[in-house]
Amino acid sequence: MTTLRFLSLRGCSKVTDQSLAVVGKLRNLACLGVQCCEEITDDGLGYLCGLSRLRMLDLSGCSKITDSGVAHLVGLDSLSTLDLTRCGITHKSLVLLGGLTNLSSVSLGWVRQYPVGGEEFLVALRFSKETG
Repeated sequence: MTTLRFLSLRGCSKVTDQSLAVVGKLRNLACLGVQCCEEITDDGLGYLCGLSRLRMLDLSGCSKITDSGVAHLVGLDSLSTLDLTRCGITHKSLVLLGGLTNLSSVSLGWVRQYPVGGEEFLVALRFSKETG
C-alpha cells in the first residue's frame, strides 16, 4: 500500500483521528477524500503534515475541523485543491492558507462562521499566483 496515490473514505462513520494516523504513513498519497467523516478533529490533521505529495484534500462535512486543525496543513506545499465546506473555520484559517503557493482552489460553502477578514486570504492567494 505504500504506492497508493488516491484514497476516498467519504462518509465512513468509523474514520477517526487514529485512522488518519495510518493514512499519514501513505507517503505517496496525492488525493485524499474524507468528506463527512464527522469523527475527524483538529488533532487528526496533525497526522497528515508529512504527506508532502498531497495535492487534493477534501475535508467537507468534517464539522469538528477548526482553525487549529487547518494550522497543521500549512506545510503541505504541494496542496492545490482544498475543500473546507461545512468545517468550523474562521478568517484565521484563510490567512494561514494564503502561504500555500500551489493552492489554486478552495471551497468554503456552508462555513458555520462566515470568514470575516477572508479578503486577506484572497489577496494573499492572488499575490502568490501573480508573483509565483
